[in-house]
Amino acid sequence: MSQWGPIRNLSATRYCLLTLTLLQCFWAHWSVKQRGGFVQCLSGSKGLWSIGIFKGSGPFDLQPVEEYSPRQDTLTAWPVANPVLTCASLFLDDEVAGVASPVLWRNSTGAITMFYTLQYRGWGRDAVGAATSVDGGRSFQYAQPVLQEPWALGTPSLFQHAGQVYMLVPSLGKEVTWLYRATSFPHSWEREAEALPFPVSAVHVFQHVDRWFTVLVMTYAARRPMLAGFVAHYAACPSVQEVVVVWNKGPLPEPGVDYDDRAVPVRVRAEAANSLNNRFRVDPALRTRAVLSIDDDIRLTCADVEAGFAVWRRAPETMHGFFPRRMAGEPLTFHGERDTIEAGAYNVILTGAAFLDSATAFPAYWADAVAPARATVDRLFNGEDVLMNFVLANRTAALQRGASNAAPVRYISFLRPKVRWEQRRVDISKLSPVGISHNFAKFLDATQTYLRTFQEVFGTNPLVLQEFDWTATPRPFCGSKTLGCVYL
Repeated sequence: MSQWGPIRNLSATRYCLLTLTLLQCFWAHWSVKQRGGFVQCLSGSKGLWSIGIFKGSGPFDLQPVEEYSPRQDTLTAWPVANPVLTCASLFLDDEVAGVASPVLWRNSTGAITMFYTLQYRGWGRDAVGAATSVDGGRSFQYAQPVLQEPWALGTPSLFQHAGQVYMLVPSLGKEVTWLYRATSFPHSWEREAEALPFPVSAVHVFQHVDRWFTVLVMTYAARRPMLAGFVAHYAACPSVQEVVVVWNKGPLPEPGVDYDDRAVPVRVRAEAANSLNNRFRVDPALRTRAVLSIDDDIRLTCADVEAGFAVWRRAPETMHGFFPRRMAGEPLTFHGERDTIEAGAYNVILTGAAFLDSATAFPAYWADAVAPARATVDRLFNGEDVLMNFVLANRTAALQRGASNAAPVRYISFLRPKVRWEQRRVDISKLSPVGISHNFAKFLDATQTYLRTFQEVFGTNPLVLQEFDWTATPRPFCGSKTLGCVYL
C-alpha cells in the first residue's frame, strides 16, 4: 500500500490536471464561439483594419501613443501600445469582420469616448460602437454597439447643440442621411430627423461662425497672370472660406483658365469704376466677418496666415497686419518699413496684408463724413490703406471716449512673421511690371497730399504710435530699402 500509494496519487493528480486542461480548452473554444475572438478577424479583408491612438502638440506633430513622451504607463504590467482596438478586442458575435472610422469625443469631465463603425461579414449591415477612456486615451473600456441599422454605415460625426449631443451617420446605399440624438450618452441613440435628403459617404459638422475668413484681393486685367498663383497659394490655407477677387478693370477672368476654384470657392466681384476704394466696399455677399485684405503680389505662409487669424479672433475690433509703417513729423510724413523698424514704433498697418472686421471697418470707411478723403484716394490713386488706419483710429478713439471705464483697445497691431527661414513672407511687388509705387518720388508726393487732406477731414491726426516688442523674437534685418525687411 505504501509502495503504490504515491504512484496512484500522482496518476490521479495527472488525470485531474488533464481533465482541467480539457475543460479549459473547451471553455476557451466555447468562449471564442460565443463572444468572438481572434478568429473573427478575417485575413486579407476588413479584419486587418485596426485603430490606433496618436498624441502630440498639434495635428502636424503626432507620435504613436507608445512613443509619446512623457510616458504615463511605465509602472503597468502591460504598457499601452497601438493598436488600441481591433475586431479581436470586441467580445461580440463572430459576424464582426473589422473596425474602422474612429472619431473621438471629449465631455466636460475629461473622459474621451471613441465612436467607430463595426463592419460585419458581407454587405448591408453595420453598427456604431463606443469605447470610453478616463485616462487621457491610454486605455479604453469597450461597450456594446450603441447604434445598429440594417444597412451599411459611414463615419459618424458628433456635435453638440443647446446641451444636446447629436450624431450624423451616413447611410451608405440609402437616399437619406439620418441625424441621431443621444437619449443616454453614449449608449443609447434614436433617430431625430432626416438631415440630408441625399446619400453621402462621409459628413462632418462644425461651428461656422468666426471659424473661417475670406481672402480679399483687388486686381485688374494687367495683373491677370498673377491671379492663378495667388489663388492656388491661399487656397491651401485651411481656414479660408472663400477668395473674393475685386476686379477693377478689363475683361473678367475665367475659372479654370485664369484661376482654379476647385479647392475653395472663388467669387469675382466686377466693379463699375477703377477705384482703390473698392477694396473696402460693403459687400452683403461676404460670408465671414474676418477678411484678409491682401495684395496679389504678397505671399504669406499659411502658418503666418493661420496664426494671424487666431490673433484676430481674440481681438476682432483691431486690424492685425504684417506691414507696419509710421506717419510722423511736421508736416506729417510717410516713413517706410526700414525707417519704421529703426524708430521702434509704428502707427499704420498697410491693408496689403491685414485682417479686418468687415462688419465694422467697411461701413466706417464708407461713412458720409469720409467722402472727401475717399475722393482724394480716387484722384491720387493712392492712400486707401492709410485712410483705413485713420478711419479705425478715429472710430476707436470715439468708442473709448464713450466708455471711459473700458479697457484700452488698439486700432491696429503688428503681426510678426514666423522666425523660421523657410517660413517668411515674400513681397514680389518689386518684380511686378505694374504697380502704383514703382515711381518712389511720385509716391512720396502723393503721400504728402493725402496725409494733409486726411488730417483736414478728421480735424486731427488720430494715429497713435505703438512700440514694437522684440523681447521674444529678434528684430528683422532691414538692409535694403528696395527689398524691405527680412524676418529671420
